[in-house]
Amino acid sequence: MKTLIKIDRIIENIQIWFCALMFVLILVFGSLQVFGRFILHSSPPWTEEAMRFCGIYLTFIGSALTVRADAHVSVDIVISFMKNNKARAVLFIIGRLICVVFLIMFFPGSIVLVSKSFNSLGAAIDRSFWSRRASIRWEPPSAFPTPTYTRRFLWESS
Repeated sequence: MKTLIKIDRIIENIQIWFCALMFVLILVFGSLQVFGRFILHSSPPWTEEAMRFCGIYLTFIGSALTVRADAHVSVDIVISFMKNNKARAVLFIIGRLICVVFLIMFFPGSIVLVSKSFNSLGAAIDRSFWSRRASIRWEPPSAFPTPTYTRRFLWESS
C-alpha cells in the first residue's frame, strides 16, 4: 500500500509540474508574440496555436487535479449549514451524480464534434488537429529543415 501511495504522489507531482510548465509556456509564447508584433512588426504565426494547445493541456490536467482535491468551484451554502452528517453525505452524492449525468449527456455530442473536426487543418501550422491531439510532440515536416524554411516557419505569417 505504501508503494501505491508513493506512486500516486509521484503522478500528482508530475501533473503539478506539467501544469506549471504549460503556464510558463503560455507566458513565453505570448511574450514572444507581443515582442514579434510590436518590435519586429512580424509575429511568429505558430505562437497563437501553441498557446491555445498549452491552455488546453493545462485545462485538462488542471481539472483532473482539482477533481482529486475536490477544489472545483461549487455553491455549498446549504451543505455547510447542515448539522446532520448523513444528510450532508446524501447531498454530496446527489451533487456528484448530477455531474456524472451531465457528462454522460454531453458525451455523444462530443463524439460527433470530434468526428466532424477530424481532418481540420490548423491556421498557422499546416497540420491536422487530430495529429496534434493524438501526440504531444510535434515533428518537423523535414528531418533537416533549410534556413529559408525555418525563417519562413518561425516568423512569417501564412
